[in-house]
Amino acid sequence: MFAKAAGLKVIDIEPLPMIQFTTVSSSLGFVEKHPDIVERFLKGMIEGIHYFKTRPEETIQILLQRSTKRGQMNIEQATITYQSLAGILEPKLYPKMQAIANVYEEAVRQDKDAKKVNPMELWDLHHLRRLDDRGFVDKLYGRRNATSRDHGREHSHDHGHAHVAPSKEFENRVTASAAVGSLECDADCAPEH
Repeated sequence: MFAKAAGLKVIDIEPLPMIQFTTVSSSLGFVEKHPDIVERFLKGMIEGIHYFKTRPEETIQILLQRSTKRGQMNIEQATITYQSLAGILEPKLYPKMQAIANVYEEAVRQDKDAKKVNPMELWDLHHLRRLDDRGFVDKLYGRRNATSRDHGREHSHDHGHAHVAPSKEFENRVTASAAVGSLECDADCAPEH
């Protein structure tokens, strides 16, 4: 958009699904020692995305005021930025499987030793799943049946258990449960008018 404003020719292409904006890393020791901080942090990120997605006018004004690194945006640039990001930001923070696969392929391209790692071993979604089970995101967006749901499996979040790397079974379950969705924002997360 800044290239267009500078008079350059812009070729629009569909981007590959990638991991964007919501990748957070921490040591397992910190996460195990401070689950309350992890939960509050995740809730804050989720609430920020909710604000972004459901209050477009205010968000566009914030973009106009705060996005000055590459020059001052005009209203058209801020609106296009908002529209682009609103479609990418995942309300529940779950990574999309295709995005994980694309990042993994790029890592292997850069370093063949990356093939030795199962990319799902790098993701611990149990804190997100716990918030999802409680209906935290659904309640923010005012979705029906926003209470805890049975996802067809027993699990405990008392932190009296070890956190092991996700297995292939876990990967299949995440994919089958639709916990990783499409890039499209469904009607429930569309901005209120």
